[in-house]
Amino acid sequence: MRLPKFGLVLLLATLSAFGQAFAETGSGEAIKAHPINSRSKGESGAVAVRQRPVTPIKLTEYVPLKVKNKGPAEAKGVIYFINGLDSYNRTRDDYLATYPYVYGLNTHSGWDVIAAKFPNAEPYSLNSIPGSAMYLMQRVDELRAQGYKKVIVAGQSWGAWITVAAAKQDGAEKHIDALLLTAPANYGTSVWQGKPNSYFILNKTEYEANIKTIRVPTAAIFFKNDEFDPGGRGPVTRNTFAANHVAAMIIDQPPGFTGHGGGWMPQFDYIYGGCLDKFLMQPRTMQCDRSVPASKTDSRSVATEQDALDGGARLISLSELNNKTFIVTGAYGQVTVEQYSSSMATVTADDSIFHEEMRDDGDRICFLKTCGRIYQLKDGGFVSFGSDGHLTRMVEAD
Repeated sequence: MRLPKFGLVLLLATLSAFGQAFAETGSGEAIKAHPINSRSKGESGAVAVRQRPVTPIKLTEYVPLKVKNKGPAEAKGVIYFINGLDSYNRTRDDYLATYPYVYGLNTHSGWDVIAAKFPNAEPYSLNSIPGSAMYLMQRVDELRAQGYKKVIVAGQSWGAWITVAAAKQDGAEKHIDALLLTAPANYGTSVWQGKPNSYFILNKTEYEANIKTIRVPTAAIFFKNDEFDPGGRGPVTRNTFAANHVAAMIIDQPPGFTGHGGGWMPQFDYIYGGCLDKFLMQPRTMQCDRSVPASKTDSRSVATEQDALDGGARLISLSELNNKTFIVTGAYGQVTVEQYSSSMATVTADDSIFHEEMRDDGDRICFLKTCGRIYQLKDGGFVSFGSDGHLTRMVEAD
């Protein structure tokens, strides 16, 4: 993408008004504070305007809840995971938890995990992406100097975009062992504040341009109905890395996992975590349909309605929900507490409580403007599936 100067000003002003984390605009510039030079400017999708010198932007780091790191001597390596960016409410994305599959790579597979986010106090500007990428490369070398045998750079949404920005630099493969990209995005959704977002397509076109110069082995995850994804990035990613002879594992629209936050579902970790660990340890081009088959006795293996039916799950009626309370993990990562009494649901989400009437619609139960089927599995767990097939996990509270 090339813009004249007035186009750059328009882009900056418009996206600033959107309040979204916006374009990597200094991507054609070399990240001079690190011994990596950028590849040809024409391949990067960079704006054809020279920006002021880029300085590193120190990301805010933390160790997520329940993550237990062992240190360089005992861990397989370290995963530096960058979260997405909520540009409207910076403190809202002060993640204390992390994605279940990232947690699983720590507790089950033996990787250390360091999480990071864009700093709350730092104004988001034209140089935020190259500045963050510069800092990221510095941290990679620092972690290597600490003795970690492998350094993996990972991210979700904006965090995945930063990961790409760092990894596309010439020579990055000498510093980073592998990438783990989840739903990379930087230009918002197709509709913003009720109006079409003409920059939305750059989530695809600029992403595709950026990955052309990556030589770091890459695992990439894309979800169905991701509101930040124009679509088609899975096949393009697979073909691009194959053409460049770069090891890659693409998990594209895995059944049952829906939306930008599809990776928050615990089942995703259980089904695909083994593949991710295997790839990160010994990167090679591989397929990952699912690490474990659907089980009749373990609800963690159930990702689709067919999985539930094959496992002998029982369809639940509205009357059977009476006087039950569930902790519900939704398809987009939200967690709610839902209490059912007669035909009324009391839902606690964040700091708000509201009531919603429930009704039968054939074999489906409807509330919150959606309908779905609820099943009880052989192991006693509950799952529900929306009309579009998306998965919701329900844990009955004592």
